[in-house]
Order: sequence, then structure tokens, then C-alpha cells
Amino acid sequence: MGEKSRFIEEDLAKDMLHHLTKSLSGAEPAVSLSISGFGVHWHIDASAGARTCHINCFNYVADGLRRVKRMRKREASRFSFRDISRKYPGAEFLIVFRDVSDRACEERTSERDPEGRFYTSKAVVACIRRWVLDVATKDDLYEAFPCVDIRKRALLELVGYVTSYCALHGISMRIEIEPGKFGDGGEVRIEGTGRLLRIDASRMPEDRCFRCTVELRNTVVGSVKAASFPEIAKAAQVWIVEEASVTGIGSAVPQLTIHPYADFFERGDYAGWHWNREIHWAREDRKSCESQYMACYLPLLELLGADPVTRRFFTFTSMGRLAFSRCSEYPYATAGMPWVWADRSAYPKPLGYSAGHDRHCSTCEVEGDAGVVFQFLKRYLANVWESGVYGELVHALIEPANYILTEQGSALGVLQGEARDVAFARAVEGGRTCTLMFAKDKEPSIFLVTFDRESGKPMGHAYCHRMIQVVALMRRWLEFHQEPDSFMALADEFMVYGD
Repeated sequence: MGEKSRFIEEDLAKDMLHHLTKSLSGAEPAVSLSISGFGVHWHIDASAGARTCHINCFNYVADGLRRVKRMRKREASRFSFRDISRKYPGAEFLIVFRDVSDRACEERTSERDPEGRFYTSKAVVACIRRWVLDVATKDDLYEAFPCVDIRKRALLELVGYVTSYCALHGISMRIEIEPGKFGDGGEVRIEGTGRLLRIDASRMPEDRCFRCTVELRNTVVGSVKAASFPEIAKAAQVWIVEEASVTGIGSAVPQLTIHPYADFFERGDYAGWHWNREIHWAREDRKSCESQYMACYLPLLELLGADPVTRRFFTFTSMGRLAFSRCSEYPYATAGMPWVWADRSAYPKPLGYSAGHDRHCSTCEVEGDAGVVFQFLKRYLANVWESGVYGELVHALIEPANYILTEQGSALGVLQGEARDVAFARAVEGGRTCTLMFAKDKEPSIFLVTFDRESGKPMGHAYCHRMIQVVALMRRWLEFHQEPDSFMALADEFMVYGD
């Protein structure tokens, strides 16, 4: 058998190890070098005492070439053509600066290690000398290498500017930094009532720009690429303090891109927002010809979005299929809802569709063009009494139940429980409890409701396919204090537990 092929990252890491061994020979104290990796993931550790430079070696063929080209243009006088980057022009080194003594004395319980991206072997050697040999402070590290923690430092600088801006203009905004979970520097959140300006740490040395998203009621309605602190502060003032409309902030901040049909969302027409948005992006996908799923569903989406029966619900795509949901956000409420699969072999125009409604998307009930499948979906969804709601899975339980209770003049109310997929209804008096959730693998029964006695001991459970059944059972148990033998026939299936 021939020799196993190697990735270029392995060659890069081994050449870098050789370069470091030669460059740091005779250093005091002696620097210990080690290499480890597999496939495209290779790194080198350069250590002395409590200090380590953990050097991740990457080779970005396209993106790296562009970055190195910009770096060479800015720093042509300092770039050495004997550098390892001449052999690997796409080379990029992510260096993590570690100090074991910090952990030993618990100075840093949640703060991550400083890190920075470098493009030349000369810069890597300079980092090792500064951090490991000279035992420089973090402030010295920042001063010597502007790219180290540039995102984190940019956010801190932004918070300072916006705070000063508020003091100067006599306004108040809630500002906080949310740490990043994957070494991305985190984000700044400027919050108001139901409003949020989220500024992520994507400012890079090349463009010096921030990416901001404008959110209303936990939904992104616009985005802006701002190159300066004043632009961000102005956007925050208009959106958070002055509470401008989405069109208003678009006029005040010219750089802002308002998302398609954000005005539908702002006025509470969530169905209009959802369907117009989905159709818009499906059309965009067709124009781009990037083989996106939504492009194939465009003819069907246009039919679904125009019909009052089918537009009552929300849709999402998963593993290539179009699925329906009783709620707008993840985790989706798909119990008892249909799904569609498009034949993408003639992308972007589908050869046809197949559809079904079983939970596991394994049984096809109809095949045909957009018109045939639309009629199947319309007939099926016409028998689903509860319309979709804006929110998460738990809201698809709470809102329909409370709507029926209010219509019937009941004083009962369904409240959200501790788990995301569970809602609880409690009696005003008597101590009895009902727990409502979506049933699993019990279609056509969609809802599972359990009953607890005053002592907290479970009495039984029931399966129902309509929310009005659930409400009837809950009222008889909680409000009228009846025993199951008088109302168990209202359920699709009822089980009473033994003593």
C-alpha cells in the first residue's frame, strides 16, 4: 500500500516547528516545543514555566490569500520574504496565550485566555518571546500585538463610548456585554422594552466595522454594518430611546437594511410577516441559483400563503423538507402537522412534491404538482382547529387553551411551567392540578393532559385530538371538582391510575 496522503496543514505545522526550533535555540529560559494533531487540525505548544503559546496552524487557500495580501500591503517594510508564509501564502496562526499561574490563584474564573490571529512565522516567534520568555503583562501583549483580543477590546471601547454618549445627551439605555461562547469576543446588547440592538464582535482588523442587528420582540427586523461608534450610538438612541418604527429607524440610520416585510411583524400581523418573508426568500434563492431548498417550494408557498386556511400556520425547512408548525419559533410544535418533500432533481423548478402527516415523515399520502399537494394540505389543515401562534412550543399550548377558557367565561388559566415544552393549569381553590403537553407518537391524539389530586398524587391522564376537549376535561377536574367517571368519555383515551 502507498504512503497515506497528508494534509497541507500537517506540513505547515511541521515546517513551523522546525522554524521555531531554529529561531528559539539558546533562549533563556529554554522553550519546550511540542506538536500534535490529525488531519487538518494541527497545533504547536511553546512553553516555559507557567506560560504557553498554543499555536493552531491553519491554511485558508482563498480567504487566507486575501488576508495575507492585505497584510503585506500594510506592512510591506516589515514583511520578510524568507518567512514561512512565502511557502504557505494561505497560512494563518491562531495563538492562544495561556498562563497557568492565573488559574492557580483563581484570578480568572470566567475570562478566557487572550488570543490573536497572525500570518507570518516572524510574528509567531515575536509572540513567544514576548509572552513566554519576557513574561509580559496582558497590557503589554495588547500594546505589542493589536490583533490580540481585538474583538473583545473593541466591544469594551464601544460600551465606553455609548455610556459617554448617553451622559452627554441626557438619555439612559441598558448596556451590557454578553461573553462569547466560542472565542468570538461576545456581543454588546443595548436593550429597551421589547427592543434590542445587538452588536456582535465581528469587527476585524481589515474592515474595522461592527455588525448590528435590530430586534423587536425577540425577532430580527433589520441589520446594519456600522463603521463608527457614533453611528451605533445614534441607531441605539433612535431605536431604544425614541422607540422609532422600523421605517423610522430606517430613515434615521441610512445604513440600516430593513428585513423584508418587517412592517407586518411590527403591527402584529405575524401570518403576513411569515408568509411574505418565506415567499420573498424563496424568490431570492431562485435568483441566486445556489441550490437552496426554498427555491423548490416557491410555487407551493405562493398557494399556501394566499389561502386563509393554510396561512394560519407557520412553516420551516428541515433536512430538505417543508414542515408545518403550530408555533413560529424553535422548538417547533409539529404534532399532527403535515410535511412536504420536493423533487429537486430539476432545481430550481421541482419535478413534483410528495406529502404526508405522520410525525416521522416516513409515509407519503399524496404525490403531484403544487396544485395537487396544496389541495391535500388545505383539506388536512382545515381539520386542525387551533391556529398557529407566534412564539415557542409552549405558547402553542397556552394561548389556544386560555382563549377557549376566556370564551367560556372560566376563571381558570393555563400558565407556563418550568420546562420549555410543558404548561400547567392550576385551580384557584381545591389544590388540584392539570398538566398539559403535546403527546408523543399518539396521533391522531395531539394533546396529553395529566390530573393530580389535592395531595399531589397522580390520578390519571388523557389523550385528546382537540384543545376544546382538553379544556372540557380541565374544567371538570379543576373547576367543578368532578371525578373521572363523569367526564372520561370526553377524551380519545383516558387512563385512571390505581391506588
